[in-house]
Amino acid sequence: MNPSDTPQWRKRWKIDNERGIKRIVASSNAEAHVKALVSRHGLSLRGIAEAAGISAYVVSDLNRGLKANISRETERKLLAVTAEHVLRRPNAEGFVPNIGGRRRIQALMAMGWRHQDLTPMLGINTGNIIHQQGDWFTKRKHDAIKDLYDQLWDKRGPATTRSINRVIKAGYAPPLAWDDDTIDDPNARPDLGARVYAQGVAPEGAVRRADAVIEDVEFLVNTGATWAEILDRLKTTPEALEQTLHRARRGALITKAKTMTERRAYARAS
Repeated sequence: MNPSDTPQWRKRWKIDNERGIKRIVASSNAEAHVKALVSRHGLSLRGIAEAAGISAYVVSDLNRGLKANISRETERKLLAVTAEHVLRRPNAEGFVPNIGGRRRIQALMAMGWRHQDLTPMLGINTGNIIHQQGDWFTKRKHDAIKDLYDQLWDKRGPATTRSINRVIKAGYAPPLAWDDDTIDDPNARPDLGARVYAQGVAPEGAVRRADAVIEDVEFLVNTGATWAEILDRLKTTPEALEQTLHRARRGALITKAKTMTERRAYARAS
């Protein structure tokens, strides 16, 4: 039975029709969004379709400009898709851009972790990932690399100082040069003012981005800003900001900001 054959669908259609809500809309907004996800983030059409919960054929036709109209529901689902949704979808064998994985491996190498250290821990040949032809690999590989990166990002590996300096000169940016919420973005660039040398000391006069973010959070918290207001001001995600603060052992700022949120809510309700 088609959805349109059910009493529920007909009832919903009648209500929408009386309200002047169209079931079919022009595809222009959805088409532009799909093309932006592909061109800016390097996402696969199938990955976008899986994240939206719609047919890959529909996404392919939109990307090629072959659909004039789509259902309003399809438009809603597609416009809700972000690059993060594609990276987090449950299909472990689905394809995702490999740029974030390469950057994480390179960052670990800048911290002294060699291919001979990383490959056994991952069960993946990290040298192949660095030099891989093409732009995608499976989400399973992406998740494995991300998990290991989260464990090792601030730990010095066994490589010699000479080896680390050679890796850094090759252009491999260390972990603190990347924001957690942009390392997977093909258009993001490392903040090399945050470069960490073998001994963990930044160049004289350099300000690490993480330190600047923490300073901003501290200022906003002390002025009475709520957690939501801080996220909006810094244009970041809760996960990325919490990770930055926890890594710096400043988790108390999170508690203080969220307490302010609760106080504001209580005051409004009183």
